[in-house]
Amino acid sequence: MTATSPWIELPIPERRRLRGRPRGVGALLLGLLLAALALSALRVHVTELRYRRAEALQEEQRLMDEQRLLTVAVQSHKDPMRLKEFAKAQGFVPPERVIELPLQTAAR
Repeated sequence: MTATSPWIELPIPERRRLRGRPRGVGALLLGLLLAALALSALRVHVTELRYRRAEALQEEQRLMDEQRLLTVAVQSHKDPMRLKEFAKAQGFVPPERVIELPLQTAAR
């Protein structure tokens, strides 16, 4: 120490020791920050997947309802009494005569 300088010059390792923070704390804090960001990104992704799943379940329910209605419609179209009523409404009548044609095999 000189008489003209009120400051004490310390070597660099001692300056770091006097700052009060051990080495690696900055890296640790950066690692914790990155981990927190990764966790929040994961939560956002999980939330998005949950919304997409809910939409898919709604679509599945809508399609199952539609399938149920179409199955009922198909079954009602196969009903012989309904077919008879439909044919009568369209003007179909029993044939006056039936012509039977001989069955011919295709010769090559």
